[in-house]
Amino acid sequence: MPLDLEGGICDVEDHEAVQAAWEEHRLGAGRTAPTMGFRALWADPEESEGTAAWEISEPEDGGEPWSVYGSLWLVAEGRDGDTEYEALKVARRRLRDVDPALLRRLDFDPEANGTGIAARTREDLEAALRILGLTD
Repeated sequence: MPLDLEGGICDVEDHEAVQAAWEEHRLGAGRTAPTMGFRALWADPEESEGTAAWEISEPEDGGEPWSVYGSLWLVAEGRDGDTEYEALKVARRRLRDVDPALLRRLDFDPEANGTGIAARTREDLEAALRILGLTD
């Protein structure tokens, strides 16, 4: 990449490694503070590792919550958010608009490539997935 790139943001698969390489590249050329930013690309749910995206997991212990994991970028109309965290904001708004009581019963754990959702009952997770258009 040219050393004089400034003020931009690039979406790349391994954004942390690319950011580190960019900083090293600029510093090695005697340039100070990096002026480019890099962020994670949207995760492709077809390439999710482990269980299928949005497959509800039964708790192993009776006191544990039910859980589900997948990428919420599907919820953001037209990929409204820049990151999974922005997509979670869209999902929360949709849930709040349709069923605010349900939203209060859900716990969210966002990560760069997906979001975990936990609830005390399977029915709450199923309702949330239906509202978000992630299941039939």
